[in-house]
Amino acid sequence: TPSRRMALLRKVVDYFKTPSQKDTDLTLMLMYLNHRKNLLKKYDTSDPKLVDYESATSDSAQEIQKLTGIEEILSWKNSKKTSAVTQLIDEQVFVLMEEVAKIGGLNPYPKPQYQTNAEKLNLLTEKEKRKLIDIFNPGVPITHPDGFKLQARKSNIDHPESGYGVFIDGKILPGTVIGFYPGTVYHPKVNLYGIKTD
Repeated sequence: TPSRRMALLRKVVDYFKTPSQKDTDLTLMLMYLNHRKNLLKKYDTSDPKLVDYESATSDSAQEIQKLTGIEEILSWKNSKKTSAVTQLIDEQVFVLMEEVAKIGGLNPYPKPQYQTNAEKLNLLTEKEKRKLIDIFNPGVPITHPDGFKLQARKSNIDHPESGYGVFIDGKILPGTVIGFYPGTVYHPKVNLYGIKTD
């Protein structure tokens, strides 16, 4: 009914006025992850490629509320939200890792081409090297287990320090883990200052 929908809308608006950033992020993540899980259930499949995207994106507001589970989520404590988010993400990461193992791993980043001599290049920091990149080659397209493709290409961001961006070809369900970037990985015997410790 319209009055019930308005009451829920007021509850959602009030909820997002006061929580911490962590609580807001957890709630939003859980809503998207639930939406994906429940869309797959609605279409009676575990394969996102079989979901009718046009139909899924034209769902009514009431249907989307049901798919995200917002009414229930708003009453949960952070520990329950964290546990649910972890479980839903772990399921997707497991599928991604199986795919990586099948293809034997793949570095999606192309080797940059520099216009400088190699000896000088070795004396530069990584940040300085990135500034010297003259030509951005597109990376190898990688097919996600859900059927869409990801590719590292020159970023569309108009900034002197922008490098590569991730581009998607295909359709993605909300709440899908598309990949992850672990950042800098340090050897356990090297501290943050690059000094070996024993």
